[in-house]
Amino acid sequence: MTILSTSAGTVAHGSQGSGNPVVLPPSGDHEHHDYDEIRDLLPGRFRSIGVDWPGHGHSPAGTSPSTELRLTQIVEELLDPNARGHRPGVGNSAGGNVAARLAIRRPDLLKGLVIIDGGGFEGSRLLGRVFCALMNRRWFTRRIYSLFSWAYTRPRAAIDRAAKTARDVIPGSGLVVTESGHLPHTTSPAAVAAELTSLANTAFDAVRRTNDTQHSSPAAKEQE
Repeated sequence: MTILSTSAGTVAHGSQGSGNPVVLPPSGDHEHHDYDEIRDLLPGRFRSIGVDWPGHGHSPAGTSPSTELRLTQIVEELLDPNARGHRPGVGNSAGGNVAARLAIRRPDLLKGLVIIDGGGFEGSRLLGRVFCALMNRRWFTRRIYSLFSWAYTRPRAAIDRAAKTARDVIPGSGLVVTESGHLPHTTSPAAVAAELTSLANTAFDAVRRTNDTQHSSPAAKEQE
């Protein structure tokens, strides 16, 4: 893991593999190791980038509340110095919210999203803001969060299989359902890795075609 100083405090991050980058923001009370199994299943031509939120994994407590916008800023600062083209983003729960927000804020950084039971598709509430403010404190994640996290890690009811709103309002998107609860990337890693590989191939092919077109344009040739 590598340490990075951000506007929200110090965070640990690391990469695995080489080649085209894929970004993996985790859920709250989770860390980059959540994605270990799908990272091992990704083709070697992809480089997966993981991060530990403030107060999680190898990262110390943050210097400010871990709001969704603040977490998004962390990933933006992590990627921006090495911004060379688009990359797919994969986020679970709070990480899905972050990936979606980053795609809106910085479309130059992300090309394609895999949102795994992502949050953020409803209005902001006071309880949610308080929860985010406490999420970067280790005492909260260890003593409080774990008391109810077990409830969402297993398949429950029809509501877990009815996430159609986002698909319906985002052109070109699709919906994949697995019987695995809130963390399919840990319980069904092969299925998630297959979907991610397909999306990443499409995203990077699109970027390559765009770059080829730009380099072959008359304006590009004049500059050369």
